Amino acid sequence: DVIQRVEMASVFYPGRARCLEQSLALYVLLRRRAIAAELRLGVQPYPFNAHAWVELYGAPLNERPETISQFVPIEDFAV
Repeated sequence: DVIQRVEMASVFYPGRARCLEQSLALYVLLRRRAIAAELRLGVQPYPFNAHAWVELYGAPLNERPETISQFVPIEDFAV
């Protein structure tokens, strides 16, 4: 499973591998396999917080729905 491999690699990565780095890696790996994944970025205005995750057909792949419900997605984000 690609999601589990990205999560495992982030544990052993010597630098920072948080939501953005993990989501970008997952997004690229899925797109290379011709899977129509979408990279999502969201913000929480107060207190300010930002988050990244990957969706497939509107469902989050690497995050729980209740976690991303706290964030307002930045629409029309293109990679």
